[in-house]
Amino acid sequence: MLQSLTRNQQSVLTEILDVLQGVCHTHMLPLALAWIPVCPNSSLNVSAEYGDQAIKFGLRKKDVLCVQESACYINDMRMHDFLRACAEHPLEKGQGVAGNAILSNHPFFSSDVREYDMHDYPLAHHARKFGLHAAVAIRLRSTYTGDDDYVLEFFLPLTCKVREEQQLLLDDISITMQRVCSSLRTVSDAELKENTTTMRSEIRCSSSDVSISSCNQIDVSSEVKINVLLENQIRNSVEQLADKKYAKVLFSFSTFISLLSLLSVF
Repeated sequence: MLQSLTRNQQSVLTEILDVLQGVCHTHMLPLALAWIPVCPNSSLNVSAEYGDQAIKFGLRKKDVLCVQESACYINDMRMHDFLRACAEHPLEKGQGVAGNAILSNHPFFSSDVREYDMHDYPLAHHARKFGLHAAVAIRLRSTYTGDDDYVLEFFLPLTCKVREEQQLLLDDISITMQRVCSSLRTVSDAELKENTTTMRSEIRCSSSDVSISSCNQIDVSSEVKINVLLENQIRNSVEQLADKKYAKVLFSFSTFISLLSLLSVF
C-alpha cells in the first residue's frame, strides 16, 4: 500500500509480519491481515493502486483502512484471492471487524463475519466464498512510530465455529502475542480520548458480534451491559497498564475472553 517507508515504519511492518506468522503457525489460523488507516490529509505516501481503488469505491475523501500486503500472512494458500480482494477494497471506519477495532482500544470480535450485510462489511461475500467464519482484530501502536495505528485481524480456523472453542482459542492467541510482540503495544485510554470524542465504554452483543468499547454506529439487535463496579475495575486495570509507558504489548484479549464468559451467564 505505502510507496515509501521510514526505517522505523519498515521495522514495525517486519515485526507485524513476524507476529502474524507466529500466531498463524502456532494456532493453525488460515490467515491474518495488517490494516493501516489512511486519511485524506495523511502525510503517508500512498500508492497509486490505493488511489485508484479509492476513486472506484468513492472513498477518496474518507478516512479508510487499507491492507498492507507485505505485512499480511497466509497460512492456507487457498486464501490468496481473499487477501487480494481485501487489498483491492479499503474499509471505512466502522465496517467489518477491522473497521470497528480502529474505533476502540479493545479487541473487536465476530463469531461469523458472513452474517454482515454489504454495507457493514463489503467483503462479506468474499468471506462466504472462502468459508471464513470468526475473526478478531485489535488496534495497536509501536514504540518506534509514535501514534501511528495498526490493526491486526486474525481469522480463526474454518472449523472453529463453537463459541466455547472460539473463546479458548482467543485466550491462547493472547498468550502467544504477549510472547512474540516486541515494540507493539495497545492504545491507552488517555490516547483514545485524545483521538476521538465519539466513543462510549460499553459492551454490545448480538448473535454474531461482540464489541468492547465499540462505536455507537454498530447496528445490533440487543445490548448487554456490565455493572458499573466491574466496568470501573476493568478501566482501572487498563489505566495501570498504560502507566507502564511503551511497555511490551499486554493484550486485552484475556479481559475480552473473561467478558465473553460473563455474557454467557446473562
